[in-house]
Amino acid sequence: MLKQNLRLELLRKRLGLDDTYIQNTSKKVIVNLFSNISFKNQSKILVYLPIKNEVDTSLLIEKLTSEGKELFLPALSMKHWIVSKFDPNGEVEKVFGEVYQPQTIVSVDGRNIDIAIVPGIAFSTSGARLGFGFGVYDKLLARTSAIKIGLCYDFQLVDDVDISPMDVKMDFVVSEVGFIDV
Repeated sequence: MLKQNLRLELLRKRLGLDDTYIQNTSKKVIVNLFSNISFKNQSKILVYLPIKNEVDTSLLIEKLTSEGKELFLPALSMKHWIVSKFDPNGEVEKVFGEVYQPQTIVSVDGRNIDIAIVPGIAFSTSGARLGFGFGVYDKLLARTSAIKIGLCYDFQLVDDVDISPMDVKMDFVVSEVGFIDV
């Protein structure tokens, strides 16, 4: 299936999810993540704040914060996407449509991130990721050796995603029913 068709089909399905499904399933995804990945020796974690019914990361952020981890978010600064420090108790703002970022951006070197938690519209079983098509995560993740973990609902897992040379693959993909070690 062509990227654009797959993107539209799965985004339409995700936008049709109700809040109860999102909360219950997101909790299962996060439990599955913590059951399979140790954050013990990883202190710098890139996370995301969900948009358009993405897997809710609030439980993940709460747990990582309680463990004293440093959190980061993608941020748009002077027309370039960067990695910014993120205080879960601080103010956030919407940019670039609906993407949330810290209201006060504190740029950091993205190469120092230990783990990147990444949303997507689709993920393949080989770790390919299909996003909105703007290349935000591909640009940010190309500069880091962080462990890359895609979070998704099970229906977002597909056999294959057509990717380009600049698309960054995930090391792991986690859904409510599966954990893929790519």
